[in-house]
Amino acid sequence: MEGNSLASLGALHFLVVDDDPLMVCVAVEHFISLGIDVEAVSNGADALRKMEARLPDLVLCDRKMPEMSGAALLEEIRSRGPEWQRPAFIFVTGLVDRRDRYAMMPLHPDGYINKPVDFDKEDAVIAKILREKRAANGAGSQGQS
Repeated sequence: MEGNSLASLGALHFLVVDDDPLMVCVAVEHFISLGIDVEAVSNGADALRKMEARLPDLVLCDRKMPEMSGAALLEEIRSRGPEWQRPAFIFVTGLVDRRDRYAMMPLHPDGYINKPVDFDKEDAVIAKILREKRAANGAGSQGQS
């Protein structure tokens, strides 16, 4: 379907990491409606446990959460082996100050989406980031059956 550029990427698995239940509900419902396999957790520590069981194609992560922040999660992911570099990592945040993004640059997030999120509008951005990540990984078949 032309209106959904995520559809052209094949089977996908997303992990939503956010302590805001409304954000999680909106994201999960949106991606499920597109046929995307999606899991959700409320902090970085739980996200690591999920990722140890199954690496997603994409991590959509809030910056500020209890127990383990999004920055701490990304730092841990970046410190792990090469397979842990495959998932795209996008911060979904209400922190719109450029200084915040600059502070995150050493961790190499793949993108940012500002809250509140209109996922219908952001799908194309997410799809572009996923395509770029696949190309960088040389894994054009990742996520496809």
